Amino acid sequence: MSPFRYQLNKSEFKAEWRDSTGRPMSESTYQRRRKQAEDYPDAWRVFLPDGRVDIQEYQRFITWLGKQKHKRKQDPRLAVYQEY
Repeated sequence: MSPFRYQLNKSEFKAEWRDSTGRPMSESTYQRRRKQAEDYPDAWRVFLPDGRVDIQEYQRFITWLGKQKHKRKQDPRLAVYQEY
């Protein structure tokens, strides 16, 4: 199995996005995702140095990003209560 099977270059990634959502991915959206990935613990695995995007790790990143957004919107008192 090729190690690059789940790694797409930028144009392939944007085409895959268009096929799955029905709308094209703009350059600003692509750059915004790259910027958001800087806070992800394994950011280097999502947007690889050679310009490729690992789609499996990208899916994990999107899940992590959703959880982070949920935590920011959550009432801090509720978060403390849930820890106990």
